Amino acid sequence: LKVKYSQQWTEMEEFLREGYFGGRTEVFRPEIKDGYHYDINSLYPYVMEQNFFPVGRWRKINNDLPFYQKMEMLEGFHRTKENNHYMIKAKVYIPDQFYPPLPVRRDGKLIYPVGTVVGYWYRPEFEYALKHCDVKILEIYDLAYCFQTDTIFRNFIQNFKEMKMNSVGGKRYFAKTMQNSLYGKMGMHRVRNVYENFDEAKKKELEKKDNLVGVFQNIFGRVMSYNKLFFADYIIVTGK
Repeated sequence: LKVKYSQQWTEMEEFLREGYFGGRTEVFRPEIKDGYHYDINSLYPYVMEQNFFPVGRWRKINNDLPFYQKMEMLEGFHRTKENNHYMIKAKVYIPDQFYPPLPVRRDGKLIYPVGTVVGYWYRPEFEYALKHCDVKILEIYDLAYCFQTDTIFRNFIQNFKEMKMNSVGGKRYFAKTMQNSLYGKMGMHRVRNVYENFDEAKKKELEKKDNLVGVFQNIFGRVMSYNKLFFADYIIVTGK
C-alpha cells in the first residue's frame, strides 16, 4: 500500500510510534503490611484534561552532534516546563529496583527491564526516570522535539465528564468509554484489516492495486477482508 500521512512526515511518524506504548499491566507481589489501597477515579481522562500535549510538527536534532552537545540540549529541555516535549532513542543504565521505570518492547511484548538497554521514550517518563530512579544516559542516538503544546483534549474530556456524572446505565458507560478511547484512536495504525460484504467488482479493483483479498463464508453470507489505508486527520501520533 502507498502510505499517505496527514500530519507528520512519514519517517518522523514512524519514529514517534516507537515510543507509543500502552498502559502498564503487571502483577506485583505486595510489599507492605497494614497498608491502604487507593483507586483514583478516571485517572486517564484526568491526565488528558489537565496536561499540555505536543501539537504541530516535530523536528530532530543533528545526529552527528557529539554526545556532550546532545546532553546540553536535553538539559535545556528539562529546565523548561510546559512549552516543549521530546522523544529520545538512547542507551541507558537502569539500576536494579522493584519498579523499573522505563518500558521496552521485546518480541511484541512490553517489559520493564533493568541493566543496560536501548529504547524509545517520551519526556515525562524519561525525565522522571532520570530524576527519581537513578537512570543514567550512556548514549543518545536520536532526539526529536516539539515546542508547540496545548490542552488539546480538555474540551472533549469535560464534555463527556459532564455526561458521565449526570447519567446512569448505558449512557454513563458510553461517556466513560469515549473518554478513555480518544487518545488511542489518535495513534491507531494507518494500515488496518477490514471486513466487508463480498463485492466482486471491488475485489477485482483491490487486486489490481496489489492488495490481497481474502474471501470466506459466515452466517450472513460471503465476506471479504483486506488491508485498508487510513489517513484521517484525527490520526496524530504525538507524545505523552
